[in-house]
Amino acid sequence: MKKELIFGIVSSFILIIILIISFYFIKDIKTYILNLPSLDNLESINIENINESKEYSLKSDIEKILNNLNGIKRVTNKESIQDYPIDVVDKIKIDFIHKEGGISTIYVYKKK
Repeated sequence: MKKELIFGIVSSFILIIILIISFYFIKDIKTYILNLPSLDNLESINIENINESKEYSLKSDIEKILNNLNGIKRVTNKESIQDYPIDVVDKIKIDFIHKEGGISTIYVYKKK
């Protein structure tokens, strides 16, 4: 009976230590979420890959593109260290042309 009580206390203590250590490392992991401009703020979207470039200015087309990109919900824990992706395949450049001026660019690609 005494051995079972000691075993239970030691097991509980070890489990608590493991949970504390796990939480300590998990809380420091940053995630980066893709934040896209709203439909009302966009004049057009230009999509460019190796073979072609096409501009979409109809509100319905822009809405479809935004819905497709928002539906992906990719999250990463790796921060981009540069503006242009390297060592990738199937790269697509997407420019968001804003009504108030300015362009935001994202890249969609597969890592090699």
